[in-house]
Amino acid sequence: MADYTNWLESIGHSQLGEKFEEMGVKHSNQLRKLLEDDPNLLKE
Repeated sequence: MADYTNWLESIGHSQLGEKFEEMGVKHSNQLRKLLEDDPNLLKE
């Protein structure tokens, strides 16, 4: 699994892993940057 999975689980959003995988996110730092740029990513 990608290294951001544990971080997603820690914030309660592990179900979004596939969504971020499709976006090409491969690293937790990249994911955090995306969330900082667009917090709405966590809103379904």
